[in-house]
This record gives sequence, structure tokens and C-alpha cells, in this order.
Amino acid sequence: MRAQIEGAARTTNGTFKISQEAISKFRVLLPPLPLQTAFAEQVTRIEAVARALDAAAAKAEAMAAALSAEVFG
Repeated sequence: MRAQIEGAARTTNGTFKISQEAISKFRVLLPPLPLQTAFAEQVTRIEAVARALDAAAAKAEAMAAALSAEVFG
């Protein structure tokens, strides 16, 4: 992508510009759709685990506070 941008950039007064026509001809490489789908599914699973860990941490903090209040309160 960088090579495409640098190749399309033109300057007349030291300020580089890229025409809309040049941008429309850029090739954007994307992973195959099955790989994109697998990645999205993995992200969803990881987010679910992160939410579960956050909930467990909050529960543990509440339990620790209750125990502390019981012992020292």
C-alpha cells in the first residue's frame, strides 16, 4: 500500500498530493473471507472470556471486602 501511495503522489510546489483517480486505482489486499470470519469468531470468544474474567474479578473483590469487614469490622 505504501508503495502505491508513494508512486501516486505528485508535487508541484513541494506539497505532495494524490488525485482521486489515482486513489480509486489502489489495490487493497484482504485476507480470504474464511480467514476473516475465523478471526472475527475468535475475537468474539476472547471478548466473552474477558467479560467473564471481569465479572469474576468483581465478585472476588466483593467477597474480599465482605471478608475484611467480617474480620476487621
